[in-house]
Amino acid sequence: MATMMDILATFFKISPELVSKYAYQGPIYQIFYLLFFPTLFILLFIYILTSRGPIGLHRGFKVLVSIAVYAFIILNGWYNYFVMVSEFWLFLLVLMGVVYFFWARGGTKGGVIGKQQDGGGQVAGRSVFSGLGGQLANRIKMGATKEIKDTETLLDSLLDALSNLVTQYKNASGSAADRDNIVRAWGEIYVKAQTSVQDYRRMLEVGGFAVGRTKYDHYLKQIKRIVNEWEKLQK
Repeated sequence: MATMMDILATFFKISPELVSKYAYQGPIYQIFYLLFFPTLFILLFIYILTSRGPIGLHRGFKVLVSIAVYAFIILNGWYNYFVMVSEFWLFLLVLMGVVYFFWARGGTKGGVIGKQQDGGGQVAGRSVFSGLGGQLANRIKMGATKEIKDTETLLDSLLDALSNLVTQYKNASGSAADRDNIVRAWGEIYVKAQTSVQDYRRMLEVGGFAVGRTKYDHYLKQIKRIVNEWEKLQK
């Protein structure tokens, strides 16, 4: 029989890996790290996003937009990303508090000082907000457009190609020209793999650290392992 946590995990589309990660610590940890902290981040982010501009002037519309964004995040499976960073809840809470401070107080300061300074406080506040908010929005956009998944597929193909080249070089019994061709192909694919993994890192980056970097670390380990095998063959 399914437990309440299983039902909630299904509703919020939380991956089984994340559910089991906190299972051994008990239901209290699961409630906070799988439900409370992620929801807090989402609501705080939505609040900051809708607290300024035309949306912020209409309370009813702001509530409607907040509900719609929260529901959209859950229905599209993006809630999982917020669960991934829930273990950094204190750091993120302080960070978002600082962002909101500059965003709210900065804009007021800019308005008081006037046009001579071009609303300096407002510009500063917006730049801080757009930095973090823009990164998170871009992170969600790339997930929605499958750019991240496409990059993962590319990296898997490149790593398979590098592994195959290691095997071919190891079993090569032909001329030196054959080995040279393998070495040349290795160099080209290796550069492409390094570039792609750094692009992947930038796609995951929000606020200076990678969200969901487990797979990124996996790719780094795979590249290191393959390179070690290749270097042993060159000795």
